[in-house]
Amino acid sequence: MAVGRSGERQRRVRHVLALLVLQALHVHGLRAPAAARKSASLQGKLDSFEETVVQFASGAGTVIVDGDNVRGKSGFSVSHMELVRATSIWADQRGLEGRLVVCIDHGSSADAWYLSELGVAVCFAGPVGTADDLIATRAVPCFANALVITADAGLAKRCRSAARGR
Repeated sequence: MAVGRSGERQRRVRHVLALLVLQALHVHGLRAPAAARKSASLQGKLDSFEETVVQFASGAGTVIVDGDNVRGKSGFSVSHMELVRATSIWADQRGLEGRLVVCIDHGSSADAWYLSELGVAVCFAGPVGTADDLIATRAVPCFANALVITADAGLAKRCRSAARGR
């Protein structure tokens, strides 16, 4: 039975990692085709995004993940902790350890924790807050160089405005 659970967990982690890439493609204006097969165009976009991440990782910058937006793309089949673990693996594989922030809607209080064993910061927006507000009004203005992963076009627009200081 433990093997079945482990296999399911690995499948979810791979699914979340794929969602992260697709979310980032969307934020950066690249739209992945809906078809399940990987076209040459999609592969080129994925390669381009990975090159962007590699360049980003070589400098000073922070990746900010709209956690519940990513979870929503999985139909909320991925728990918050599974998302944090998956993003930790994704960031570690790209040299981004310690420069990843996962923002979560709501929470019992507006709070943030750095999980040193995972190299990830987790921020909760609080009982009346949203991760979108947290990202656009606090996280993006705090970092000189931020890469936001979300499929929320409204949030992406707010982040671009915040980065320009508006």
